[in-house]
Amino acid sequence: DDLQWCDSSTLELLSLLTHRGILRWRAAARGHELTDAQRQWAQQLEHTGHLVLLPLEGLSFDAVAQCCRQRMPDTAWLEADLKRLHAACTGNPFVLNELLLAQPETRAQQGDSQSLSLPRSVRELLQRRLRALPNNARALVEAASVAVRPMPLSVLVQLADGASGWSDATLMDAVNTALHAEMLRDGPDGLRCRHDLVRQAVEAGLTSAARQALHRRAALALGGRPEGKAEPLAVAAHWSAA
Repeated sequence: DDLQWCDSSTLELLSLLTHRGILRWRAAARGHELTDAQRQWAQQLEHTGHLVLLPLEGLSFDAVAQCCRQRMPDTAWLEADLKRLHAACTGNPFVLNELLLAQPETRAQQGDSQSLSLPRSVRELLQRRLRALPNNARALVEAASVAVRPMPLSVLVQLADGASGWSDATLMDAVNTALHAEMLRDGPDGLRCRHDLVRQAVEAGLTSAARQALHRRAALALGGRPEGKAEPLAVAAHWSAA
C-alpha cells in the first residue's frame, strides 16, 4: 500500500522480483503523489509487459450517498449535504471518511449549508499533492487560493510569482498540470481552486509574507482591470489582507 512513499531501494527490489518471476505483487498508489522517478519506474515495467496499471475511478454521487447512509444510518441526509460532500471529496474514499469523522451529525440533520471544515489529515494530503507539483503549477494554485473567486488566466498570471516571464508553452503546461492534479478547475469565469477544501489547505501552507505578497498582486491586478470589470470591494479586501 502507499507505493508513492516507497524509496528507490524498495522500487529496485520490486523490479528484481518482477523480472525474476519469483512472485506476483499488487500495490496501491495515490497517483497525484507519485514522483517523476516513480512514474518512470512504473512506465518502464508497463512497457516491458511486467506491470498492469488499473486506474481506479472515484466514488460516484450514489456511492457517496450509500456510504454516508451506512456510516450514519440515524442521520436524515439531505441531497444538498450529499452533493456538498461528493464535491468536497472528489470521489476520494479517504477524504470522504475523514470529512464524515470531522463533521458533527447535527450538520446533516439540520441541513446546514455552511462550508465543510478541513480535517488536518485532509489538509496534509492536499499539501503533499501541492508539493508534488512542478514550481510553475504550484505557483498558479497558490495564486488561486488567495484569489478565492474564479480568475481569467491573464489575471491569475499577474498574481503568480514569476509567471509574467513564462512562455505560452510553459504557462499552458502549468495550467494543464494543475488541472490534471485536480488542484484547479476551469469554468466559464476562469480558473479557481478545485474545491474550497483545496483552497483552505493551500492557503494554510503559505507563509505570512507569501500570502501578503499574493494579496498585494491581487489588489493591483483587479484594480487595474478595465472599467466595468473592476471589483472595488474585492480590491479593498485584498489591500486589507496585504
